[in-house]
Amino acid sequence: MKKKILFLLLSSIFMALHAGYAQDKPLKKIIWGVTSLSASQWIPWIAKDAKIYQKYGLDTELVLLRGSGQSAQAIIGNSILAAPCTLTTVMGADFGSLGDFLERYIIKKYGLEPGRDVVMLSIGTQPERIQALETGAVDAADLSFPADVQATRKGFKVLWDAKQEVSYPSMSVVLRRKSITDDRDTVMRMVKAHIEAIHFLKANKEASTKILGKYLKTSDRELLDGSYEIYRNDFISVPYPITQGLQPTYEYVALQRPEIWNHKPEEFMDPSFISELDKSGFIKSLSQGVR
Repeated sequence: MKKKILFLLLSSIFMALHAGYAQDKPLKKIIWGVTSLSASQWIPWIAKDAKIYQKYGLDTELVLLRGSGQSAQAIIGNSILAAPCTLTTVMGADFGSLGDFLERYIIKKYGLEPGRDVVMLSIGTQPERIQALETGAVDAADLSFPADVQATRKGFKVLWDAKQEVSYPSMSVVLRRKSITDDRDTVMRMVKAHIEAIHFLKANKEASTKILGKYLKTSDRELLDGSYEIYRNDFISVPYPITQGLQPTYEYVALQRPEIWNHKPEEFMDPSFISELDKSGFIKSLSQGVR
């Protein structure tokens, strides 16, 4: 099963092929999986609302799914083209979420045993996790910005920052190998749209935060500005696949699949899209508008 999916790392996500691309051809329909309502999903939201997908001939439907597990199943079942998923999902096809991997790793790091010392539950969206904290259904919850700030405002304390605890490329753009071999052009257009959306975010704070506020249903300037300061740096301009810091991922997956040690990180990645766009000067042309 793991051979059916492939990822292109975007850190967590151009000029047009032809000026009249959208007018010359009908838009190609694709479905993108949004794994959570958080700023980590900012790039496809920008690509959608700023009409960047349309610029590259794509009619993109954004579908909210519950984490990497459900997203991976949807990708394998060919009901969506791609979605951001965790490295553990790609390497082991075990449908584990990013939070599950990180929390288990950090809990073990501090001498506790997940499942024995700490019972871990799967609880939907981040607002639902905050609600579970408030009702006392759980003692702690995995939250990302800005949900973590919302929780601290309610009196909860931060136990640890996963970024400080483990070196880990958080999210990957995942799709089937067959999608690349059968329709590389569509995949390339999607990659172009996402990279242009990254540059749009970096160059257009007000427009980007307005889009984020729409999808998160908030006008809280502290949360929106805080998200911008964090993700403006997290989304890298030339997003080649990241191979450093993968040891924790291998260790985690190897607990269920020891054969993972027989594979190299490069086997799970395809840097050819970013390489082509980098060498052609496409990405550099976008960076000229970023300060």
